[in-house]
Amino acid sequence: MNTAIKIKFKSEVFNPVYMPFYKCSDRYLLLYGGAGSGKSEFAAAKILIRMLSEKGHRFLICRKVAKTIRNSQYELLREVVNRWNVSSLFDFKDGELRVTCKRNGNEIISAGLDDVEKLKSITGISGIWVEEMTELLPEDWRQLNLRMRGWRLNYKQTIGTFNPIDENHWIRKEFFPDGEMDNNIYRFERKTEFGTLSGTTLRTTYRDNKFLDDTDRAALEALEQEDENYYRIYALGLWGAQTKGLIYKKWSIVDALPTTWDFEIYGLDFGFSNPSALLRVLVKDGAIYLEQKIYKRGLTNSALIKLCDELGIDRKSPIYADSAAPDRIQEFYEHGYNIFPAEKSVKDGIDFCQNFHFYTADDSSDLHKELRTYKWKTDKNGNQLEEPLKFNDHLMDDVRYALYTHKQMFPLAFHNKPAPRLIGRKKERIRDNYTRGF
Repeated sequence: MNTAIKIKFKSEVFNPVYMPFYKCSDRYLLLYGGAGSGKSEFAAAKILIRMLSEKGHRFLICRKVAKTIRNSQYELLREVVNRWNVSSLFDFKDGELRVTCKRNGNEIISAGLDDVEKLKSITGISGIWVEEMTELLPEDWRQLNLRMRGWRLNYKQTIGTFNPIDENHWIRKEFFPDGEMDNNIYRFERKTEFGTLSGTTLRTTYRDNKFLDDTDRAALEALEQEDENYYRIYALGLWGAQTKGLIYKKWSIVDALPTTWDFEIYGLDFGFSNPSALLRVLVKDGAIYLEQKIYKRGLTNSALIKLCDELGIDRKSPIYADSAAPDRIQEFYEHGYNIFPAEKSVKDGIDFCQNFHFYTADDSSDLHKELRTYKWKTDKNGNQLEEPLKFNDHLMDDVRYALYTHKQMFPLAFHNKPAPRLIGRKKERIRDNYTRGF
């Protein structure tokens, strides 16, 4: 039975700027702008509302790398469903990253642009949501559009969400033919031999998101004094210049991490309003492999420990954590984790980490985003300072915590020699001596 469901939502649960676009039926709806503007949440909400109120839907959610969908779009869809108290109407199949509406059979499926053959086999799509659209190449976008063809019961629409990171990006050239637009809303039409394709772009900023907390607002507003280009991109939501002054330039993405290694360590940055971030570091034959394990907001320490347990984090492997939170470190230690306060010498730590080429897991999307934007501060004259910009740097702190602190504790660890296993009294003596140094 394929039926629509009538549910009334109070307007207070939505950001007003997005309300008119729930009815937008253009083939393309591009939501771009600054950080914290609620773009992705609106995309998730619109798809879920259409799942409930219309018939015959098969939506596709996608990103450049399939593995990154689970912790971004898929989890956001679940969060919205739970917040609306309509979880009884949906079935989330975690293994397949598939969401089904129990009342009418409408479904959401997922796929990455890194598996073109799988993408080619997908048919019957009525709508697409592509997150972090700037990750895509033009040929990815063309291949994606081929998935949504043929007659459907309702209008077909591709939603793209992204930050306007580079004024020379192909997205700007493709969808903003008149150059930089001063208006927040821009509607375009493109004539083809089969008719006219229409689209709408909507630019929003953190000021449009009434649900954003004061901590995030303050961080974005502080960019005005710290970096003009970042303020333009992440606060004002305008197209920015290509990022200069990057701190880590030597890194690449690998399909798989090694199955054996010389030693394993972790970096941990505590958060709550900001995400808690746990980074796994594998060292094999002098090569450094990085894998994002946790990047999540709203985690109490007990919830963070529970998540580490669920992920099977090795309790024998050293974890180097933000030394500004000794109580949280102590709780981890009492829970059986081999955790130490991190050495927080920022410049020395960065100098050491810059000696390496990082090989990163392909599903570590937040890690890749931070690596692409982690840069040195500049003064008002554009001169580079020896201080990193404090913005989107949680996993970058983890890199320094893990590598530099481990080097301080075991000076020979990065000379192709495995670090010694700490046990018994020796472990406690090193822990006590090292902790007193901070």
